[in-house]
Amino acid sequence: MKLVLPTMDYLEPEDLRASTIPDKYISSINTLVLSDVLPEGEYYVNHFVLGKEAVVKSGLLEGPYNEEQEAGQRQLSEMVHNVVTKCFGNVEQNRNGELIVSKKITQRDIANLIQWYNQSNLVTESSSSLSLRYELFSSEQEMEETLRNSGISLRKIYALREIGGMREEASWNGIGVQLYQGYGARFDQGLQAIINRGFERYLRPQEAFGLMIDIMKKKVSPQLQEIFHYSNYEWLNLAWEVKGNSLIAYLDPVGLQWQEYTDPVTKANKYKYHTPTFTAKEKKVFSIEKMHSGKIKGRHDLSEFSDDFIQFHCGRSFAVLPEALRKKVKIDLPPKNLLVPVAHAPENLIFGHIGCNGTPRGVRK
Repeated sequence: MKLVLPTMDYLEPEDLRASTIPDKYISSINTLVLSDVLPEGEYYVNHFVLGKEAVVKSGLLEGPYNEEQEAGQRQLSEMVHNVVTKCFGNVEQNRNGELIVSKKITQRDIANLIQWYNQSNLVTESSSSLSLRYELFSSEQEMEETLRNSGISLRKIYALREIGGMREEASWNGIGVQLYQGYGARFDQGLQAIINRGFERYLRPQEAFGLMIDIMKKKVSPQLQEIFHYSNYEWLNLAWEVKGNSLIAYLDPVGLQWQEYTDPVTKANKYKYHTPTFTAKEKKVFSIEKMHSGKIKGRHDLSEFSDDFIQFHCGRSFAVLPEALRKKVKIDLPPKNLLVPVAHAPENLIFGHIGCNGTPRGVRK
C-alpha cells in the first residue's frame, strides 16, 4: 500500500460519524471552506488530534495578499472560535492564533464542529480530508483492512488508490468496468498499471459517453451509479493529433511513450509522446476548419463540431444526446502537430487534451 497524505478526501460530516476507524489512529482532519461571503481565497480549518488535546487552526491556504483577505481570515477565525467554544466551553488560544481544546476529541466531535461551520453564514460549502497515524498500525494488512472496513466509501479512500486502482469491477454492456480508479499517472504508465491489475485497456470515448448517459438515466447497477464521483480527468483509449484544419483520432492507441526534453532553441522544458512503435486499431480524420472561435487550440463547445466527429466520439448524433450533454460538454483541443492521449472529466463534462497526468480506469471483456 502506498502511504499518502491525506488518507481520505471529499469527506462530509456524515462520513466521520459513520467511520469505524478507532479515534487513536486519527492524526488530523482538514476542512476546506468555500464561501460566497468571504473575500476571494482558499480557506481552511484544520483539526489536529494530539492525544489528550486538540488544536484547531483556521486561515488561508495561501496569503493573505491584501487587507480584504486579512479581514476575511479574521472573520473565519472568529466564527471557528465561537463554534469551538460552543461545543467545548472555554478554550485557550496560543500566540499563533491556534485554539487549544484540552480534551480528547473524536471524529464525531469534529463532524459536529464541521456541521456548525456549515450552518454559519460564512460557509457556502465544505469538504474534509483525513490523515492517519500510519506508525500506529502493526502492519500494512491491518491498515488496509481497517480502511476497507471503515464504513466510508472506497472512492474517498485515497490511500487505497495505487496507480492501477483496485481489482473490483462491475459489468456494463458486455464489458467489466473497474469500479475504483487509480491515482494520477502518465498515459503509458497508467495503462501498464491497469494491465497488471488484469484489465485490457481504458474506456473508449463511445463507452464513456454511453456510461455517463446510462448513469444520468439511472439505467446502471447501484455499483456503477456513483462510479465517476470524486474522479478527476480519466484517460480514454484514444489519441488526437491536429494537422492543418483536420483532427485525426486514433482509437485504441498502442505505443505512446511519455518523453520530457529540452527545446534546443529556447532551452525550455517540454514534453511529447514518443512514438517509435505507435499503432492504433482505427484512424478517423475530421474537419475542424469552421471552429466558431476562429482558432483551433483551446476549449470549444460540442456544438462546434461536425456530426461525424460527434457520432464517432459520443456513439450517437448530437440531436439524440441528452440536453445536459449538448449544452455543457466542452472539448479541449491540443496544439497543432502534437500527438496526445485524450481524457475526460465526467463530473465537469470536459473532454480532450489535458497535458500530463490522468487517472487510470480499466475495462476488459
